[in-house]
Amino acid sequence: MKRIKSILLTITVCLGYFILGRFIYFCTEYDTVYISYTCYKPQVPYNHERVDRVLKNGDVNSYIEIVDSIKSDSYQPYPTYLYYSLVMADEYNYAPAFYDVYAALTDKNGVDSLDGETKELAMRYLKAAVERGDGRAVKEFQKIRQHSMEKLK
Repeated sequence: MKRIKSILLTITVCLGYFILGRFIYFCTEYDTVYISYTCYKPQVPYNHERVDRVLKNGDVNSYIEIVDSIKSDSYQPYPTYLYYSLVMADEYNYAPAFYDVYAALTDKNGVDSLDGETKELAMRYLKAAVERGDGRAVKEFQKIRQHSMEKLK
């Protein structure tokens, strides 16, 4: 009986390793080191000169190129422009970056899908974008306000 349990356990472990091994990749390239279900290596954003111009100098044109390239890449597993948006918003006070932080946090699921702390953070950046006159933020804020008013009815 012990021998059968031992054999079954060995088979289960081997099958599990085989099955998971097909879906989990270990990525260890220059800018990408982590485990995920798909290997992710941003193509356009890791133009190091462009990234340096954003991070060190707050270069708006480079920021726009990075964000646009990430948004247009359908293989991005999540909005990886969040980091760049946070830097541009917090360090360089670039108004559109405040909305981009909100957009990256809410992604495709909207603000209602977020946990309390993340929702508060997203709303703080959205309000900051509205205060700085970002048109996208104003429209989104009005939409959220209208949606919350409809919920109250």
